[in-house]
Amino acid sequence: MRTLRLLATLAGSLLAAAPVGAQQVTVGTVQNANCIPFGCDFDVSRYQQVYAGGAFGGPVQITSLSFLLGSAPNSFLSPVTYTVRLGYTAAPVGGLNALLDANVAGGLTAFATRSFGIGPAAPPVLTFTGLTPFTFDPAAGNLLLDILVDGQVGADVGGWASYVSDNSGAVTSRAFVQGGLAGGDATGLVTQFGLVSAASTVPEPSTVVLLGAGLLGVAGVGVRRRSATR
Repeated sequence: MRTLRLLATLAGSLLAAAPVGAQQVTVGTVQNANCIPFGCDFDVSRYQQVYAGGAFGGPVQITSLSFLLGSAPNSFLSPVTYTVRLGYTAAPVGGLNALLDANVAGGLTAFATRSFGIGPAAPPVLTFTGLTPFTFDPAAGNLLLDILVDGQVGADVGGWASYVSDNSGAVTSRAFVQGGLAGGDATGLVTQFGLVSAASTVPEPSTVVLLGAGLLGVAGVGVRRRSATR
């Protein structure tokens, strides 16, 4: 029985080190709706949005980004391909440079790509799921969302989609290139982040090995004791 209790204790330690599951953080307060960059019928080729690092509370791994439809359910997305990248920026909220490359600190990481054609209605929740999680530490700067828009927007097919936005400039703001001209303002799309806390990680391989060795050692002691009593 003592051996079984020790085994249970070690197994419990191993399970306690496993991830505790996904979380969700929403950055921005719904105030309005905006069609840039997903539903406008004019040429936006690149879009950036900065998020205040303090909105995340600490280091996290970002697994998905979601945007909430703010227009009629029969509205449509621009029929193009969106390439989503994530990175850091030293720019504050409300301070993105109109020269978008100047906002990038340390490079950008490819996160997700989605393509849309003419016809299907815009989803009520537009989600980009990362190929791999993006690790973000607010201590290193603010979060930068960078979207490349590839394709030719066609004629209006019955109302372009708008996704809910925050116009306060408190926790997010944007910059974008439209028709070859760059600009920006205090508007930012309200964003739901799928997260895994950086503290909720799988144990280090060395930890797993040590725990496994402990389990085997305890099991061996039990076997030897049983053999000695026979």
